[in-house]
Amino acid sequence: MREAVIVHVSALCDPLLDADDLFYALVHLERELRSWNVPLLIYVPEEASPYAQWWATYVESAALRVIDEPVDERLRQVWWVTGWGCDDSPPVRRADRITKFRSEPGIEPRWQRMMTAALEYRAVTAFPPG
Repeated sequence: MREAVIVHVSALCDPLLDADDLFYALVHLERELRSWNVPLLIYVPEEASPYAQWWATYVESAALRVIDEPVDERLRQVWWVTGWGCDDSPPVRRADRITKFRSEPGIEPRWQRMMTAALEYRAVTAFPPG
């Protein structure tokens, strides 16, 4: 794995948003990213709330990858998506570059903006200008 999109469960635990809409957006995002060989990881810390644990089970039902410990390999690029008020660092031991996206209360995370950034990066590294 050279790069990864990591979503903190706090981005999903907004009671003002529809859980099913978020779920299907994540499934779509994962499929789009997978076509570019960029993994989507959902980070749910061990000490997470029962609602966050429910999210972990829900997204695992769609075969999305849930992690509760830091990624142990070196990554060149990480896109880190968090919810409002989450100050956690990305769960990676080594990353050359981290791009952060934070969702606001009542507003679904800007998946398209994050995905565009990831795909632009992936395209540039796959087909460098020159």
